[in-house]
Amino acid sequence: MGLAASCISVPFFIVNSRWRVSTRFSTLKNIYLCRVLIALMKLIFFLLAVLITLTCAGQPYKLTDAVMSRGVPFDHFVVHENQFYFFDNNYDVWKTDGTPEGTRKLFTQQPESPIYLRRLFLVNNKILAFAFAGPYFQTGIWRLETNGKMEFVCLASFVLSAQENELSIVQEHSLLTTDGTYEGTKFIGLTPLPSNIDPERINVGGHTYFFINHALWKYNHANHAMEMVTEFGLKAFNWFLNKVDNLIFFIQPVGDGTFRVWRSDGTGNGTFPLTDVRLNGDALISTVLDDTLYFMVSEISYDFFHVLWKTDGTLEGTQKLLEYTDSDFSTSTSLFAFDGKIFFGGFDDEHGKELWELNPSTGKTRLMHDFAPGGNSSYPRNFIQDRDRFIFTSIDPDIYFNKFWISDGTRIEELPVDASKLVSVAFDSEMLILNNSLLFPGGDYWTTDWYLYYLDLPKLVTSFNEPHQKSLSVYPNPASRSESVKICTSFIEKGECQVFASMGRFIMSIPITNSNVSLDVSGFAPGIYHAILISGGKRLVTKFMVH
Repeated sequence: MGLAASCISVPFFIVNSRWRVSTRFSTLKNIYLCRVLIALMKLIFFLLAVLITLTCAGQPYKLTDAVMSRGVPFDHFVVHENQFYFFDNNYDVWKTDGTPEGTRKLFTQQPESPIYLRRLFLVNNKILAFAFAGPYFQTGIWRLETNGKMEFVCLASFVLSAQENELSIVQEHSLLTTDGTYEGTKFIGLTPLPSNIDPERINVGGHTYFFINHALWKYNHANHAMEMVTEFGLKAFNWFLNKVDNLIFFIQPVGDGTFRVWRSDGTGNGTFPLTDVRLNGDALISTVLDDTLYFMVSEISYDFFHVLWKTDGTLEGTQKLLEYTDSDFSTSTSLFAFDGKIFFGGFDDEHGKELWELNPSTGKTRLMHDFAPGGNSSYPRNFIQDRDRFIFTSIDPDIYFNKFWISDGTRIEELPVDASKLVSVAFDSEMLILNNSLLFPGGDYWTTDWYLYYLDLPKLVTSFNEPHQKSLSVYPNPASRSESVKICTSFIEKGECQVFASMGRFIMSIPITNSNVSLDVSGFAPGIYHAILISGGKRLVTKFMVH
């Protein structure tokens, strides 16, 4: 019995051993295969991460899926403490720091009681909104609370002026001021202004200028006084062109396709016409360089006939600089002042509409770059200054998407945008630089909806990092007294920056130890200032405006 059991157990042991060896080998083989698969998966994820990193660097992406309000300019929104406050097509209010993770909705419309926003303001560090609501669509002022609610402040027919500490508003025939609270809303007096209008306005030297019917008026921010500057013989629509120092420039139609360019210093005697132009609709753009206004008009002719003018506000200083015919039949162009030169979208038959440069000191023009060779047009536009360089867009005529470019005024480089991330910037829209991100409304070329996109500028590497001639710039320029300005220089030595008023009065001296210095202008009076950098026995001079 023991022998039989022993004989039976031997083959069982052999079989069992073989099974255990086979099982162990299978287990080891499975473990080896799993380790190989895990290693392959790690490699795939690593390659995907590298690919995503490469394609994300410098690419435009949506900040939010909210559709932007079409036709609402960026100056109807608010920048406060490095945050951009805006409302979308549904009148929901958002804020962003220029990154997706820093973008969130602050206010959501309630369908049962909607508030239709028209413009945002910043008053006493509070976000105020001019909007209309209710069954009778009454217009008024609302305050955005930290809990995401809109609190009603007061009724308002229109906002006359927005200052740091108050809004001046017209309600019916009354002039009111408000600090954004019900208790801080005060009655100032009666006003001759009608309540059924929303006039175009411009702020210059402590005054707000506006047109009512056939007259130019001004409103004093300090004493809330209102007076008529001059009255025109022809009752017609007028609009502002630009401002230079304490002068304003505006356009008045005089009939038969002729428009008159005016200037005003806020007095009757200082308000007079400078020149007549044959303007094609409202095709008129302008920019300011060295206390001089440059403006381009598209005159009426068989082709679009562009004329570039300049004026210092005097009859003798108003002159025609350049004229050319644009057979592209496009009135859209751009005018941008940078580093002592004027850049604009000029046209000729050989190159189409491309980027041209005007040197005001010599009066000569040159083609700066042809982005679409062969007579095609690239329509350079959307210019914005970023420290000692500027960024702009052009259109690729083959795919109808935008390309982004960066220039120091001499060299131009294309910003890297992956072909899968092409985007069309909203036509003649504004762009904003916030925390080193470029914000702009964009979408597909054929879309009817625009979204807020961002382009991460810190990831952009260009040859502008190479040493080049020393420069000095101030931004933002013009600057508001509610913000600090940055003095940027390519100097690497220690130096001193002296600030002078326009009449040569010394204001202050600032030591410079790096390329960026902040300057608090809250105590500066509105006007033109000079910044002079002294370093290593050399001097650089630039101007900036405070308003």
